Amino acid sequence: MNPVINLQNVSKVFHRKSWLSLSEDENFVRAVDDVTISIDEGQSVGLAGESGCGKTTLGRLIAGLYEPTQGTVSINGRNINEGLKDIRRQVRRNCRMIFQNLDAALNPFMTVQQILEEPLKIHTDTTKSECKKRIELVLELVNLPGSFKNEYPHTLSGGEKRRVSVARAIVVPPKILIADEPVSALDVSIRAQIIDLFQHLRQELKLTMIFISHDLGVLNDVCDRLLVMYDGKIVEDASIENLRERTLAHPYSRKLTESVLQISVDSWQ
Repeated sequence: MNPVINLQNVSKVFHRKSWLSLSEDENFVRAVDDVTISIDEGQSVGLAGESGCGKTTLGRLIAGLYEPTQGTVSINGRNINEGLKDIRRQVRRNCRMIFQNLDAALNPFMTVQQILEEPLKIHTDTTKSECKKRIELVLELVNLPGSFKNEYPHTLSGGEKRRVSVARAIVVPPKILIADEPVSALDVSIRAQIIDLFQHLRQELKLTMIFISHDLGVLNDVCDRLLVMYDGKIVEDASIENLRERTLAHPYSRKLTESVLQISVDSWQ
């Protein structure tokens, strides 16, 4: 099977301006360091690791929001950073990202309808009536009433904002969905609903999914493969069964597993 996502020796270095730095090397942060991975169509992959390990940067590289400092990121066999506008436009249409910071991701001056209309206007030639029908359909798909189309983000709860963010990502049906900490800062009952929503969407839309999270319990529920990231590198690439059975190979991966308190193997199954 040909991989839908393929990264070869990908690194991302950020320049940090600071007059306090003692040496030139301290002015650079290597967020992603020589990552090579392949993801097949239809896989649901969990990307785990502590804060600052490079998870979000890797997700943004796959989504085409960052360009790698070195290496290649390919979607369906095409290097997305070749500089060709049609490739990058196609990537943005087929690969969508749900961002962690909902307040920053949703324009406070736009209604839910305007937020959902934007991708349709950019990526499709739908008429006004078709656009209206699509928005109603996608709101129903994420379990929000049609009346929410007139709401502004500040009137919504955290769970409702998350559903709107998911709706925006799928209003133009993608082939790849990247979710960055999709259930962070939500209470337990809302988290369960959002996890159920992602499982439903994966089956309904036949998505290839990447979940970025520090919560191994969430990844256990929605993923069939686990990538563990540490200091910009992928240190573990294993089946989710290895997580459930606590048989991960890398010492850091095992430490992550041990940090999940009071969760037995039986409760995960």
